[in-house]
Amino acid sequence: MIRAPGRALGPWAIGAAFLVDGACRPAPDDTGEIFCDPRTLAEGEVRARRLPCDAEGISGGEGKRGDFLIENAWARFVVRHAGSSAMHLGLAGGTLLDAAPPHGEDALGELVPLPGNGWIGEGTVTVAREQDSAVLRVTGTPAPVPSVGGWLGPGTEIALTWRLGPDDRALEMEGADAAWLYPAAGATLTGPILHDDDRALAMDGMATDTGGAVLWSGAHRFAAGEASAVMAALWPGGPEAWGTAPDATGVEILEGDRVVGWLPVDESGTFEGTLPEGADGIRAVAEGVASGPVLPPGPALVLDLGDPGFLAVHASDGAGNDLGAVLEARDPAGCARRLPVPPEGADLPLGPGTWDLVLHAGPLRERVVRAGFEVAVGAALEGDLPLAGDAGDVVLADLAVETWRSRDDRSEPAASLALAAASGVRFAVTTAPDEVAGSERVQPWERIRVETGSTALTDSVGRIGAWPVVANAEKAAHGAAPWRGLDAVDALAVASGGRSRERLLSVDPRWIEAASDPRTWDPRPDMVVLEGIGDLPLYMGLLDAWMDLAAVGPWTWVAVDDPDRFSGVEVEQGLVSGRTVASSGPFLALDVAGQGPGSHLEAGGSVPVRLTVLAPSWMPLTGAALLVDGEVVARWDLAGRSGGERLVASRVVEARRWVLAAAWGTEDPGPPARGLPWAITSPVWTADPVEP
Repeated sequence: MIRAPGRALGPWAIGAAFLVDGACRPAPDDTGEIFCDPRTLAEGEVRARRLPCDAEGISGGEGKRGDFLIENAWARFVVRHAGSSAMHLGLAGGTLLDAAPPHGEDALGELVPLPGNGWIGEGTVTVAREQDSAVLRVTGTPAPVPSVGGWLGPGTEIALTWRLGPDDRALEMEGADAAWLYPAAGATLTGPILHDDDRALAMDGMATDTGGAVLWSGAHRFAAGEASAVMAALWPGGPEAWGTAPDATGVEILEGDRVVGWLPVDESGTFEGTLPEGADGIRAVAEGVASGPVLPPGPALVLDLGDPGFLAVHASDGAGNDLGAVLEARDPAGCARRLPVPPEGADLPLGPGTWDLVLHAGPLRERVVRAGFEVAVGAALEGDLPLAGDAGDVVLADLAVETWRSRDDRSEPAASLALAAASGVRFAVTTAPDEVAGSERVQPWERIRVETGSTALTDSVGRIGAWPVVANAEKAAHGAAPWRGLDAVDALAVASGGRSRERLLSVDPRWIEAASDPRTWDPRPDMVVLEGIGDLPLYMGLLDAWMDLAAVGPWTWVAVDDPDRFSGVEVEQGLVSGRTVASSGPFLALDVAGQGPGSHLEAGGSVPVRLTVLAPSWMPLTGAALLVDGEVVARWDLAGRSGGERLVASRVVEARRWVLAAAWGTEDPGPPARGLPWAITSPVWTADPVEP
């Protein structure tokens, strides 16, 4: 646990205000009266203190009373109290939590320093004064940071200093030359600048984007604010440029062919700013338009854009009805885009050039593929995407829509859910590994039910999913399950939130193998996330042990009473009761004596079975099977079969316990299929499961 320094630190103990102007009232240390002082500091002032009230925090940030504030007249930064990192399980605080200029909005999730490729697992934060600078010093014992190898290992003490002088625009980070930086949702990385509207973050050094977080190396200084101010703070003394860039959304700064900075263009079409030293080029950019010509930096520049490249896209359901869809696009350089298409259609900003396109609306509909499609002025793509067949009263669920605060994805929840809805998903769980997903509840243009969850991405017992989980800024990883050091069963118990919570729980095959004896499972998971046809033997083993767990997958088909009128509760009841088909794309309709998956027949014996296999023409399948009490009782060769209904077959089987069906393929057809085609139904029980 990080502890506050005691009285022995004297006048510069936690809570002290570092003042150059003695006329300003100093804040007392934490041994005396604590009062709020949320004023903007005057030029020449600098201070660091423990936040005595929330009012001194940064607007839009997560800093609370008990965290640490270091600020001057130009910049404000909140450092997390030492108890826990905001976004990492098992790590301590002392990390940078919020950042903005005075009166600005926070755009930072968290900045985690990496001295020796690790951070601290336990330590101390103290406040100090060194000459004219305010200082926050973090010390402690190291611990590994996920996704970072080569950490210092136990027994080595880490010492890191956050330093701010009275006239500094950037915060100094001493004791580490690398950091993980988590920006707010929706941020774009251009060169070393993370920007979102008029907010920007940057460090000096080299940035490596992982999709969610950004790994900075060779970094010692951090700045936040408007992009031109951030660049001036990190690279003072560089060349200046100003001018106009009509219709541009930004200006890229170049050193040779490398992008080293970014400046915004305001509503009047003007830009200005200080550029990094060594910058020798500048060009206008806008989404969907080719970059303009590169000019040398200087005054009174006029930057033009290149040719536009908007693609008009519209999809229908094959019967003339408008349909939401997803456009997947890849250019020859490997640049990939994935954009939702609303039912009324849209002009999508791909940019001019040659693209390979796939237009789809979910795994059970036909798709349109266009290789080498030339996007230019007037380009359009119309697509009929009919269903492969009638799946009946089911809805498509995606139980892992990964979004911010994920290390791999910083998409805004609304954007992630719009893509899910465009893929035909009607029930979604937003999630982030070892975090609580962004909890913004939205209803995009397609009707979709949404829950917010979290995935425990353990290194020893597999994945554990849980929902609903509400983010709690006071807890590590915003309330994600602290699974480290726990065995499989205990980790599941922690993820459940306790007996007073009503969360649904999913586990993967690794958890099943690690948890071993089902008689020890308390609580019991509600569903098993199957990852492929190779997981079928493990799943059948659970059924043979009378474990009534639903099968779910990358896609999950859930039976409902009416697909046009359903509730999220009904879908969740279907998941818990096993009215599901786990799939990477295909759909299986299994009927046993008039009942579907998840049903419990009154008696076993001879039962009539009907199996229908549905898949669009672009999805190759090679086989299907009917399985009863762990044995294959019927198998069909589907290779070479085309059309939507690949199989319609009936059998009478002898069943004592359960019946299920499976189908598979050996060739990855690409999006929207999620890998090799396969599908596995939950069982129809012909005898009531016995408690293990």
